[in-house]
Amino acid sequence: MGERLTDGTRALALPLHPPFAADPLRRVTAVHAVPGVEEADDTGVRRTLRTPSGPAHVDVAWPEPGADTLTLTAAGPGAGDPAVETCVRGWLDLDVDPDAVGSALARFDDLAPLVRERPGLRILGSADPWETAASVVLGQQVSLAGARTLVGRLVTRLRDEPGLAPFPTARQVRDLGVAEVRDVVRMPRGRAQTLHDLAAAVCDGDVDLTASGLRDSMRAARIAGIGPWTTEYLALRLGDRDAAPTGDLVLRRALGGVTEARARAVVAPWSPLRAYGIFHVWTAASYSA
Repeated sequence: MGERLTDGTRALALPLHPPFAADPLRRVTAVHAVPGVEEADDTGVRRTLRTPSGPAHVDVAWPEPGADTLTLTAAGPGAGDPAVETCVRGWLDLDVDPDAVGSALARFDDLAPLVRERPGLRILGSADPWETAASVVLGQQVSLAGARTLVGRLVTRLRDEPGLAPFPTARQVRDLGVAEVRDVVRMPRGRAQTLHDLAAAVCDGDVDLTASGLRDSMRAARIAGIGPWTTEYLALRLGDRDAAPTGDLVLRRALGGVTEARARAVVAPWSPLRAYGIFHVWTAASYSA
């Protein structure tokens, strides 16, 4: 239940199914946090959400081991909007039954030790689908640190308020134009064109940034520079738990330096939970203590 506090903020204890592997989620959140938009550290993660009622400044505290709730504090005009809880639940994967996922994945010899090591692993979702899509495009062919730098430049150019502010809208990026996107972000023209074209497609309603509508709309939009890896990875972040970006280089290396075709064959039996299996592999390879 929610609790209205005296300073106008609202505190909620969001139920979750334990166990909750907080450390891996904390690490993956920190390396994906967009400068000027989101902050993540050992205590929690903070950002501003857009809601129908206005902005909501949220602070999520990582739960203690064994906890069955996660504490969310929200302030601002949108603090009481139901969209806040819905967003946070999807963003931090609070609705999954980790025991059911773990039991399903532990049947596979290559995943069983990973599941035992990190019970309750969550997939990092998306607090803002457009932000996630733009970040994925800007992060193509660069490291996570490099991607955060590029996205941070775009935020700095388009931000209109101090502190943690929502990510610039697709309309703002579209209106900026390809040449200025390229100059501001300092990126190749081809990728700037891809980002601009994606922003325009989102504004026009040609691309549906939901897990259910993403693939078909991306195929129809035919945006140059957006291929299967980008679409599958974005689907995973948007909530498709069977998404499989098997072209991912980290995944293929972790599976023994295999080809994409071989990676596709390896993860196929993990369906309909391929995203969780892949996230376990990624976590072991890149986000371990």
